[in-house]
Amino acid sequence: NTDFSSNPLRPPTLVLATLAPPPPRSCRHCAMSKHFHCYLLRSMNPRNPLSTYIGFTTNPTKRIRRHNGEIKGGAKRTERRGRPWEI
Repeated sequence: NTDFSSNPLRPPTLVLATLAPPPPRSCRHCAMSKHFHCYLLRSMNPRNPLSTYIGFTTNPTKRIRRHNGEIKGGAKRTERRGRPWEI
């Protein structure tokens, strides 16, 4: 129930969804992982302390390295502002 008119102090309930894996492909990396991980990044940059980014991946360790520019392939939105990021 999302009607807060009777109790405005009651916080909303967080609902997490399970994502189904993609259909099989010829890519050997895609076939290896069967789970998706949802993540929230927070900027560690003192100039952008409130910057956040939400995403999902099959490899969280590799993905955070991409967002931080250690390896190629991070999201455009996390390239300039916010680096370094933490999960």
